[in-house]
Amino acid sequence: MNADAPADAWAGASGLSGPGLPGRAGAPEDGGRISVHAAQHFSDIRGRTLDWVNPHELALTVTADLDNRLARAEILTSLAVACRHAGRHEDAFNRGLEALALCQEIGDAWGEAVILTNFGIAQGQLGQSEAAIDLHQQALALYSGIDAPGARP
Repeated sequence: MNADAPADAWAGASGLSGPGLPGRAGAPEDGGRISVHAAQHFSDIRGRTLDWVNPHELALTVTADLDNRLARAEILTSLAVACRHAGRHEDAFNRGLEALALCQEIGDAWGEAVILTNFGIAQGQLGQSEAAIDLHQQALALYSGIDAPGARP
């Protein structure tokens, strides 16, 4: 049995995969895994944000012993976004700070900019316009200094 068969079955039943749908990353080397962003939007649309938060919290536990700080930073960043969508602003901020520290340690300017952008969005949603603008400007400065968009360490 294909190791990805359960995920593929869930994706098909949930409407996350199929011809012309963005639910699959599409590259042969990805093993047919579900796109992280598609899964997030799927949960958001259905008002089931905790379905997005809980797997990320589990992923943090599972990956705690791995020496892959980039992967951990990406999980923390996604978890921060999910927590913000769930209205858990303090958790979102704390997870974002953890991700930011990791990105700064490993020299991941792109990840750092993504986190600052998310902080800016959160501040805007909380009515803190000046703080939001400042955070977006910091993110823009980082994005501007990256030679290749999407480049990661």
